[in-house]
Amino acid sequence: MEVPITILFVSRPLNLISDSPLVQETFDFVRENGGRAAFTRITDSIFHLNNATEELAASLVRDLVENDPRFDMEAKHLAIKLDKIESRSLSDLEFVVVDVEAIAAKSIPTRVIEIGACRVAHGRIVDEFESLVNPELALPPFISTLTGISEDMLASAPLFAEVA
Repeated sequence: MEVPITILFVSRPLNLISDSPLVQETFDFVRENGGRAAFTRITDSIFHLNNATEELAASLVRDLVENDPRFDMEAKHLAIKLDKIESRSLSDLEFVVVDVEAIAAKSIPTRVIEIGACRVAHGRIVDEFESLVNPELALPPFISTLTGISEDMLASAPLFAEVA
């Protein structure tokens, strides 16, 4: 008796190595070459395969950068999408980095005890914000030891609604 065989074609998952140094090295290489580079040049530089055929080079590069939103695959080249913010260097962007300290307990929602933020423009901190926040509940000793924040410091701090 023949048993039927079912073959499933599952779509490939998102690139599992998108944060790989090889992907970033490829991005940097393509950017340094005007935003576009031949697959064979990439495999020569990144993989150190100087005799790869165009087909092998295209396959290797495609597998490496598949689903990375910064790239466009052309017939024989890899190109950087110029209209994507992901393709820009952090030193070219303005953004805010936020740090939050909070406490939590089983019977109450998480409460913020400190908020800090730095605005970064072109690789330099251009503005800073920091405020303690009164959580309106007791501060666990462990959190006090971990953060260096004491209950006395929080007692005179503004409430979250005032800081937000």
